[in-house]
Amino acid sequence: MSRSPAAIALLLSTLGLPGSANGQSAHPDSQASQPATSAFPVRILARPPTLPRGDSRLDAFVLWARVPGSRATVTLVLGGGIGISDRLEIGGQLVPASIAPSIAFTNPSVYATYAFPTGSTTVLAPIVQVVYPLESDDPFLLDVGAILTVNIGTWGEATFAGIYSLDARDDDTGNSLSFPITLMRQASEQFTFQLASGVGLSRFDPRFDVSHRTRPFDFGEVTIPFAVAATWTVTHSAPRRPLVDLALEPQWPQLYTSEPEARGTLTNDWAIQLLSSWYFVR
Repeated sequence: MSRSPAAIALLLSTLGLPGSANGQSAHPDSQASQPATSAFPVRILARPPTLPRGDSRLDAFVLWARVPGSRATVTLVLGGGIGISDRLEIGGQLVPASIAPSIAFTNPSVYATYAFPTGSTTVLAPIVQVVYPLESDDPFLLDVGAILTVNIGTWGEATFAGIYSLDARDDDTGNSLSFPITLMRQASEQFTFQLASGVGLSRFDPRFDVSHRTRPFDFGEVTIPFAVAATWTVTHSAPRRPLVDLALEPQWPQLYTSEPEARGTLTNDWAIQLLSSWYFVR
């Protein structure tokens, strides 16, 4: 989505309408000396909920993950998004590839989201994501949900989501629910800090930041993930606009799990993402 590269994972930080910086204007006598500014702000929390019509974003990130009992994996993903209208954005992770322990293309995904302002400080955004299987034994994944973003004043913003996931694999079909929660703090015009957690009724997937089943749906299998992200925005000077967001995001997808075979805190199940989002905006 358009707000932060930590949202390449798509669902943890998507929307919001805060930002006093967007409402400021120069004194008429000083306008001639001020550099031109793009309508797409540098401040992440001042940006529109979705990419404006005709604007686009190129995403590139590397995910390094380790699951207990298996070797570390490295995945490289290329994707992006485009504004169809000022409220509708579509995009996806179009070229995902595993580069370790072996090189192979993995399953691409596409998404669509539409932003509904529901108040002066809130935005609701339904979202649909589909992951297409490349091999016959790969699952077909469908994620459907909605994200509510709340402007919490000078501190930043909070997002709350409910996501239903369907995993179809031949005759073995299941589903799960996840409820991600994100807090984002705009420390300066170019630096943003983010905390993310939530509750998943099955394991959270670190690549997409949603939970999808690996076993049949079970209310007794509760997972609480945790992630932090720091984002720095590199700017373009004329007009002043974001050129690229660069982010580092460590994740613990099963910081706590109630699954019978792995109950407790799992700090050895982790993932680290290096993310970049390049903007092509007016």
